[in-house]
Amino acid sequence: MWQKRVGRKILVPQKFDFRIFVDKCSVEIFLNGGKVAMTNLVFPTEPYTQWEFFGEGGTFEVEAAEVYGI
Repeated sequence: MWQKRVGRKILVPQKFDFRIFVDKCSVEIFLNGGKVAMTNLVFPTEPYTQWEFFGEGGTFEVEAAEVYGI
C-alpha cells in the first residue's frame, strides 16, 4: 500500500554512483552498485562524440568521470 505524503520532503541520497556502459547498440546504467539498473537499445546514425547530463526541476554536479574503451 502506498504511503500518503504529509507535508514532508522525501529524502534522497545526496551522492549517487553511476556506472554507464555504452557499445554500438546499447546503453546500460547501474546506480549505486546495481540497486537500480536500466538497459536501452539504441541505433545511432553517427558515432558517439559527447555526453550530456541534465536534471529535471533542479541542478546537480558531476564530481568525477572516467571513460574506458570496451
